[in-house]
Amino acid sequence: MKNEFVSMMTNRYNTDHTWVQIQPSKFVRRMKDIIWNLDEPIGDPITVPNYLLSETASQVCNVILNGEGGDPCFGGPKNIAMMLANLYGPLPQDSHKSWLERNYLFTYRKCFSDLEQILSPDVLKASGGEDALTDILSPFFKADMPKKFLNKLMAINMRLKGANLILVKVEKMSSANGLLALPPLFSKRMIEMSMICPPQMKLAGNIEKAILKQAVKDIVPEPIIRRPKSGMMVPVKFWFREELRRYARKMLSWEKLRHIGYFNTPYIHDLLNYDNRIFKARDTDSSCGC
Repeated sequence: MKNEFVSMMTNRYNTDHTWVQIQPSKFVRRMKDIIWNLDEPIGDPITVPNYLLSETASQVCNVILNGEGGDPCFGGPKNIAMMLANLYGPLPQDSHKSWLERNYLFTYRKCFSDLEQILSPDVLKASGGEDALTDILSPFFKADMPKKFLNKLMAINMRLKGANLILVKVEKMSSANGLLALPPLFSKRMIEMSMICPPQMKLAGNIEKAILKQAVKDIVPEPIIRRPKSGMMVPVKFWFREELRRYARKMLSWEKLRHIGYFNTPYIHDLLNYDNRIFKARDTDSSCGC
């Protein structure tokens, strides 16, 4: 959340607040420890702020509440593209085999479009490639329950993204610092309540999480409720101009990649050599609060 919106909450409730400024100089040398504690093949850069925020919070308490779960449990903004895809059907260039599943994977933009280029041919074949991913999603779309398409998307998001990504990375990064992080929005009662709500109460036109916003309108300042979804932006592209790129080149050298054998080495090095000077300086800062 941007500084001015955080200040609205701290001023309204007169709470103490600590800013943590996150820069490569503060975490590059600790990446091995962060990855060791993560212990999962999760490449989300938000794990670094998760770790550093947990480290800061653990100095004053041992249990915290976080806001994870709003998007997967209450119809976040990325569902809109899938709702439109389901409404209009496959485009002429879409493969009719598993087109809905592939649209889902493209929507979340987690390297799906680059999969065949990133992995070595042997690993791609052994893993099943794109078909292995669409096969995971197909049972959710074909299931009789839930009937409403938005609720099907929410079931996917909660089971796959929530249980296997969001909750895992937060739990790993917080427990590494002796901190227990509890997500109230991911509680069983909240999920059950959300799933029985009509879809239009969660995604009201282009207003995502509508019922959640309505529920907190007397608690959260209106500008925060009205603001578009921005996420927790990590300026990786800017950081990659210098220090982070040097670290990546060291970790992903030709020798190491060939020894590992999982990746298409030339393509990875094309990514490492990408010209990041096109990204503006406004993307340089990543400040988080707790």
